Amino acid sequence: MFRHFLKKLAQVVMAIGFRYRVENPIPDVMGRALICANHASNWDPIALLAAVPENAIFVAKKELEHVFVVGWILRKMQVIFVDRDHNDLTALRKMLHVLQDDCPLVLFPEGTRVHEPAPEKMKDGTGFFVQKAKTDVHCAYLDTTYRFRAPFTVRFRPALKAEMLSTFDKRKGRHQITKLVYQMIYEPECLVLESHSDAQRGVDASVPEKERE
Repeated sequence: MFRHFLKKLAQVVMAIGFRYRVENPIPDVMGRALICANHASNWDPIALLAAVPENAIFVAKKELEHVFVVGWILRKMQVIFVDRDHNDLTALRKMLHVLQDDCPLVLFPEGTRVHEPAPEKMKDGTGFFVQKAKTDVHCAYLDTTYRFRAPFTVRFRPALKAEMLSTFDKRKGRHQITKLVYQMIYEPECLVLESHSDAQRGVDASVPEKERE
């Protein structure tokens, strides 16, 4: 009930502050899945909250847990707080438990606000967690200038299917998966170009190199 109220409130706030829309929306009710998006402003979690299923659980940096009022709201939302400076195994177990409960999990793979995106700014654990999650990954690009009444589009990309992701090598494939998530968020057209280039050589770009040998 609380999350339903917050989602409706987020939709109202976004409609007032921006010319807000969701492109290629995902279902209002969804089972286990990862939802990953870029992050450049404090508006981004609100924009995503307005667009993702009500049963989605967000992941946030631990520092927000004790911010006045904000921390209370996030705890009521059952947000999972992650210590970014250490290998937070407790948070990892909670995240996997959310997926086991057949709920979607929302996270920002860069771990903080990034104004000049680059593949190396993605958190190293992204590929590792995608492999652990063993589920589809839905990437979204939040497209806006953040100015008052500017267009704000939450643009969902085609899902990265669990079946395809499972073919990557368990160790070497982590970096490839992280790069793939980055490209699907920021540069999906590059994936098309790579596929076209590979097709000229008779190679299926959706299949990891180890499967092509």
